[in-house]
Amino acid sequence: MARKLQYLAILVVIGLIAALWLLWPNAMSQDEALARLPDGFAADPVQGERLFYTAGCGSCHMNEQASADKPAGLVGGKGLETPFGTFYPSNITPDETTGIGGWSETDFLNALQRGIRPDGLPYYPALPYTAYAKASAEDLLHIKAYLDEQEPVAYQAPAHALGFPANIRIGVAAFKRLLVNFEPFQADPQQSDEWNRGAYLVQALGHCGFCHTPRTPWQTEDQRRAFAGAPPLKAGEKASKNLLGVKPGTIFDALSSDAVDLFAVVSDKSAMAHVSRAYDHVPDADKQAIETYILSFGQPGQGQ
Repeated sequence: MARKLQYLAILVVIGLIAALWLLWPNAMSQDEALARLPDGFAADPVQGERLFYTAGCGSCHMNEQASADKPAGLVGGKGLETPFGTFYPSNITPDETTGIGGWSETDFLNALQRGIRPDGLPYYPALPYTAYAKASAEDLLHIKAYLDEQEPVAYQAPAHALGFPANIRIGVAAFKRLLVNFEPFQADPQQSDEWNRGAYLVQALGHCGFCHTPRTPWQTEDQRRAFAGAPPLKAGEKASKNLLGVKPGTIFDALSSDAVDLFAVVSDKSAMAHVSRAYDHVPDADKQAIETYILSFGQPGQGQ
């Protein structure tokens, strides 16, 4: 009997250690955050504006009346319906109480690169920190500098309306620990500067695979079928387009408001319409790099 109790105690201890490992926040400290920045770094809101549109911040953090190219609408609250329930993106204006006005640079980096709220709880991966983890700290803090210059608006977005077990937020910590790669982007020395720029924008800031890549049963992106199209994240929309094998120029042209407003090749009612309009603010060279990278993929299953 004593030996059985001893074995049980050992199993309990092992279980507690495993639980702590799974659930312990992987937040970076202020020193770690500063170590990611070059000496003398100063966040630039002008660069931040361009990167804000590249990262698609306005496409999610709007209310029902706002549009993706109107930063004043960044109060959140527009529901994103998914198979798990409805997510309501938060207010990212610099309001001190309901927005991000009280956030430090470390808070901002932990949110976007670790998926951790300032109070230590995990964010749901509806916030694409799985991609932003690959972005440079400089680019993200440029975006913060731009957001800090916007008008603060007091507005509390509704709480997420999620079904079981998605409504158990602490389970997200285990998801992150087991399934999310938080390593930064690494350029491929065998590829061109343009290809690597496109890879960075697609994998990190642009998070194109978030919509255009099918998901595994664990809800991670299935890289064996990268950019092969996927069911819609938003209820009522069509499946996202398979980008493999499209004609040169197709992706570049889609990243423009003309694709929505003049040529109707992107539906005005789709989430992509917000992306197309936002990318009017992104340099043509970056849009071409995005296309170069995506078109370098072969058929489904042949990813990079």
